[in-house]
Amino acid sequence: MGTRTYQVTLATTATLIWWYSADRETIVLRNDSGSTIYHSPDGGLTSGNGSIMPTATSRTWGQEEGDDVNMPRYGLVASGTAVVSVEEHV
Repeated sequence: MGTRTYQVTLATTATLIWWYSADRETIVLRNDSGSTIYHSPDGGLTSGNGSIMPTATSRTWGQEEGDDVNMPRYGLVASGTAVVSVEEHV
């Protein structure tokens, strides 16, 4: 299993955090920014319809848990910007 890591800067409009990938087994999203972020597989994401991820938290999606890890994911913040970290296991 290989690992890919990268960071994405989120702003107040929906930003693609990760794209479709057929070879992904697990993926971890980390929010170590000072802002709450909102995330969703829907490109029409807003702060009113996204899942909330507070600062200093992470979320893992895995095939073994039945999660669809291949779907893209979008994120945003209510104001300003935030940098999130992604770790993919393929």
